[in-house]
Amino acid sequence: MKLHNMKLGEQKQNGNMKIKEGKDEMSMTGYVYLVSKAWQLKDVPQFAFVGLYTLLIWNIGARNCSVGGIQYSHLNWSIDAITVTLPVTKCNQSAENVYPKHIYANPYCPSICPFLMLGLHILLCSQLPSNGGLFSGADQPKRFYNWLVTELTKAGSCY
Repeated sequence: MKLHNMKLGEQKQNGNMKIKEGKDEMSMTGYVYLVSKAWQLKDVPQFAFVGLYTLLIWNIGARNCSVGGIQYSHLNWSIDAITVTLPVTKCNQSAENVYPKHIYANPYCPSICPFLMLGLHILLCSQLPSNGGLFSGADQPKRFYNWLVTELTKAGSCY
């Protein structure tokens, strides 16, 4: 596998292959737009879910499926930050090199403050999931994806 990855790297370096594959990153404008749409939701459990999910994707730079698997045991406190440790990610399937991601408060813009949204999520979700997960339900990545597609379709463009 390592040899294969080295050959892919050489092809990208030589211009024989696209450097970037996959999806584009989200812009700050798009992020703020999505969070503002979450704040407008009337369904309280959906607001708590979508708001925190969006903030976590942005603040820890994780994929949808990684955020969906976060457990309460993956959260910790470190001086002035909440840390999230994702044992298994797309790039680290064996959970060998695991490092915490730090999330900091945003007192200047409360609408995108992960501390505030985590607190609201805990307060508004009356029951903690029995499996120790941060989010209740079966398929959180699909739930978030469906909401995201709906909002972007309503907006008429991708941010």
